[in-house]
Amino acid sequence: MFRSTKDVIQIRKVLQRRGLHLHITTGAWFGFDLAADDPQTRLFVTVLAGILEF
Repeated sequence: MFRSTKDVIQIRKVLQRRGLHLHITTGAWFGFDLAADDPQTRLFVTVLAGILEF
C-alpha cells in the first residue's frame, strides 16, 4: 500500500481530509486506526513507516 514514509504521510492526509479511517484488522495492533489525528498515532505511523522503508 505504501512505498515510502512520504507516501504514508500523504495518504494519511487524504484519508483525514475525506473523513475515512484505515484500521488494522489482524495481529497485535488489531483495531488500530492508522488515519487517526492524534500525536501518538502520528508518531507511531511515522516510525513504523520509516522502519518498513529501511
